[in-house]
Amino acid sequence: MLALEPYRHPARKSWPHSKVFPKTCGQCERPFFAVWERIEWCSDRCREIARGGVLCECGAERPKFGTYCDACRVLKRRDVRKRRRVLESNLGIRGENHRARARRFGVEYEPVRLTQVYERDRWVCQLCRRRVDPHLKSPHPLSKTIDHIVPMSQGGGHVYANVQLAHRDCNTRKGVRGEPQQLALI
Repeated sequence: MLALEPYRHPARKSWPHSKVFPKTCGQCERPFFAVWERIEWCSDRCREIARGGVLCECGAERPKFGTYCDACRVLKRRDVRKRRRVLESNLGIRGENHRARARRFGVEYEPVRLTQVYERDRWVCQLCRRRVDPHLKSPHPLSKTIDHIVPMSQGGGHVYANVQLAHRDCNTRKGVRGEPQQLALI
């Protein structure tokens, strides 16, 4: 093996880069130069291997960047979503679908295809009568939402005759007030 001696760079005489320490990696046993004397490994990967942290929970090798292998990451994501859904439905907040809400309020339910409602209403908000941009995503105040003409909490069912297209902002402003308009006849 090569004998390494401490080396001082002639141009740099200021701390902390004035010395470079010859070392041998504690994991792969390759020689390397360290800037600090207490460094024991040649790379972060060797440090993780030495500390026993390169294996994922499933026993597979963990990727170079990240905490979990691909399979475990998918499972963790599913687990988090499932726990969140269970928690939200137990608390009676968000995450409930239309079928569960109809069952809870004891109103009529039929599967409604949102795109069919949007096309039926010609992409026009039925509350403010302005055009709805189909490309806007959910947090945007002018994005598309489904509105129940007679709210489900007041006895209106989740059926084609009782749903309409509305901007998110218009739908939020309307709240649970039933509009004094006739249900759409299909």
